[in-house]
Amino acid sequence: MSRSQYAPIFFWRRNNLTRVAALASKPISRRFSFPSRTSRAKRHFVCGIAGYVASEDGHDRRPFLQQVAQALRHRGPDDEGHFVEPGVGLAIRRLSIIDLAASRQPISNEDGTVHVVFNGAIYNYLELRAGLEERGHRLKTHGDTETLVHLYEEHGIDMLRFLRGMFAFALWDSCKKTLFLARDRLGKKPLNYLTAGRGLYFCSELAPLFDQNLAS
Repeated sequence: MSRSQYAPIFFWRRNNLTRVAALASKPISRRFSFPSRTSRAKRHFVCGIAGYVASEDGHDRRPFLQQVAQALRHRGPDDEGHFVEPGVGLAIRRLSIIDLAASRQPISNEDGTVHVVFNGAIYNYLELRAGLEERGHRLKTHGDTETLVHLYEEHGIDMLRFLRGMFAFALWDSCKKTLFLARDRLGKKPLNYLTAGRGLYFCSELAPLFDQNLAS
């Protein structure tokens, strides 16, 4: 598979705040959207993800996570989860479909150095899971989300070539201090982001980002 067939991806390194855009169909502007091609009705029955990565300037951005998660409540009525460490935050509003009780998000790898929030469905996750377990990975849930963190451990950003499904996810690598955003090739799951000040903010919907006055 050629790299041109990969899903659009975006990296943000917090340590030097250098942006690297790759595999997008056009240059990255200050505000850029990977739009959803799903119908308006179907969007009400999906998960929602949001988060940020920014310089460690002492500013408390946890209220941003809480407010955006609340704005996404209609996308995920079953559960809400947050991950926060200095300079980064992830949030999820979840509609539970697979492994209802155990697959709470954000989900991490065994040592807690990789965390992910995920919207969508990985159709071949059982096949991927079996291969990961053969290579020694210990998965504690039975859903598709946890497959992402372990696949990233094995293959880094090349993990995308193994995925079959519709998805948008945000993965934080604590060791590399890098946020990895990706969505499926056809844009079935939305992923919107903007840069403001010394940070990058993302969300499944544009409106919550604008409501926070980040683009002012």
